[in-house]
Amino acid sequence: MRAIFVILLAIIFIRCASKDAREGSDTVLPAIHVYKAFLEKNRIGCSKVFNSLEYIPLETSKRSIIGRAPDIYVDRQYIIVIAFRQILLYDRNNGRFIREIGKFGRGPNEYMSTEIRSYNERLGIVCARGWQMNKRIHYDLSGQVKEVVRHPYQTSASHSLDPNTFVGFIPNLNGTEKKKLVIFNSEGEVLRVVKSDRTFLREVPGRVVSVGKECQFFPYKQDLFFKEIYNDTVYSITKNGLSPEYIFETGGNTPSYEIKGRRDFFKKLSGYYQIQDLFETEDFLFYTLLVNRELYPGYFNKESKETYIGDYSNDGHHGFYDDIHNFVSFEPKNKNLANEVFGYIEASIIYDWFKKKSGMTKNFPNHIRSLEKIGREDNPIVVIATLKDVTH
Repeated sequence: MRAIFVILLAIIFIRCASKDAREGSDTVLPAIHVYKAFLEKNRIGCSKVFNSLEYIPLETSKRSIIGRAPDIYVDRQYIIVIAFRQILLYDRNNGRFIREIGKFGRGPNEYMSTEIRSYNERLGIVCARGWQMNKRIHYDLSGQVKEVVRHPYQTSASHSLDPNTFVGFIPNLNGTEKKKLVIFNSEGEVLRVVKSDRTFLREVPGRVVSVGKECQFFPYKQDLFFKEIYNDTVYSITKNGLSPEYIFETGGNTPSYEIKGRRDFFKKLSGYYQIQDLFETEDFLFYTLLVNRELYPGYFNKESKETYIGDYSNDGHHGFYDDIHNFVSFEPKNKNLANEVFGYIEASIIYDWFKKKSGMTKNFPNHIRSLEKIGREDNPIVVIATLKDVTH
């Protein structure tokens, strides 16, 4: 009973809505004006924010064929690919396949499912969901199990605050869930709860609605940040709770929480602004805007306070237009501790580009010309970009 009492004393009540962030803070938060930027969207050249682009094709073999919609991470030595029931490791310098990390299955140390954004570069671990729903398996890059972390609730996403403390997001699946985030240790002991009074009524009894990117965690420097798609505020997370940091001004186009219970939920959601793929650098906050099932890349310049959203390039692909090489557009997805930004391009896009531009690439750098050998069904090509320093 004493343990339960201590846990209850630790509960804090924070409403995760933008108006609460504005009313509860005397600080004027930086505003990211995505509504205005979307109306004025135009092609964004890579040269506005990047100095250089490096292309690394990932080895394609029977052991290393990557599934659809992978989550890819680049650190100083490796490229880590997380896809459906796959965690694959490649050499960062040449894209050579090294090993599979963990394995899908019911055997010892095998996982039930993989999770997006589950590589923690600071700790050198990849997280996968175990067959017991309250457990996550942490693998190091050698493929060994480093630890098994207990989760106190059915969390749909989680991230570490430090090597011994974690935060998990609890989706409100039935409309009445009062917990939003739980902060806990590796034994599953709850240290703090962030609560929400946001509810919804289900038009279809018993229906459960879940969106893959309903929330996002992303680290920057020594801090961890959090955002929901039903909320226009970006928060930093500490062991004591949440602190508002940025506001996305959407002109009223942030998804309303109540639509989670609507019969036509997915149709309604597609018309709203969904902010995805958030990550922060010294000079920029990058994001992707999903609206009407189309993706638009964007960034916020922290020095000038200007917001940009890119339109489709003339090659028909979304991303930053490559005005450095006049090559395929690049869509930033994340950054690493070396402050490099990375993403990937599907092999079919590069294959089709070379077919259309045959004979026009003789002046291209060798590392791009070598991509002409890529097959249409090959693994993706990883792009690594170095950032400009725009503040000095």
